[in-house]
Amino acid sequence: MHYSVDMKYDYTQLSAGEFLHDERKNLDSQYGDLTVKEMDQTMAAIAQKNKFLIDGFPRNQDNLQGWNKTVDRKADVFFILSVLNNDLRGKSSGRTDDNTESLEKKIQTYLQTTRPVIDSSEKKNEEIFDEIIKIFDKEG
Repeated sequence: MHYSVDMKYDYTQLSAGEFLHDERKNLDSQYGDLTVKEMDQTMAAIAQKNKFLIDGFPRNQDNLQGWNKTVDRKADVFFILSVLNNDLRGKSSGRTDDNTESLEKKIQTYLQTTRPVIDSSEKKNEEIFDEIIKIFDKEG
């Protein structure tokens, strides 16, 4: 039997990309803010679920700040799945933006806006860890 992570561990999967595609249909949308609000509303609507796997988020610093301002839940786990660029071009979804040119744009966006958010979070985690070590070293 084929399992996905969300099924195996009983997470509700939310796709930031799908929220964004839906918001783009609304011409007055401020995509980033509404994506966070829509995710928060969706999570609140299924409050009995308390484990969510959100893919493709945060994409940039604005997304992260929007999450921190809007959502009263903390993210307990945050992970990066590294894949080769060639592996990203799997089966076509049939969407008009599912092509090599769009993929290259997405990779560049990741490198320019998403990766710095990840690097910043990793640095912050290292700083927190260093502070914890100082406390433990002091206490013996």
